[in-house]
Amino acid sequence: MVSSSHYDILFCIAVIAAAVGYNFGAKLTKVMAAPEVISWALVLAMPFHFGFAIYYFPKTEINIISWIGFLYVAIFSQLYRDWETDRKSTRLNSSH
Repeated sequence: MVSSSHYDILFCIAVIAAAVGYNFGAKLTKVMAAPEVISWALVLAMPFHFGFAIYYFPKTEINIISWIGFLYVAIFSQLYRDWETDRKSTRLNSSH
């Protein structure tokens, strides 16, 4: 017998929401540059995430390695990669 908790259901909802967001973002890249799509997604999600950040903010100090990891993910793995890809594609398209 398989029993599922409400966490399993929430996880499935999160996976579906991520898939829909990924698909919608891919469609938007046909009319906007990828860095713009990511930037607008972050701006639109900020109020939602900011509320959760305040509610779940830890009572203890956050160590520096955690902040460095957060900055790496925020800057390099999201935006820098797409800016570099967009720059290369622009260079290739302008050479024709």
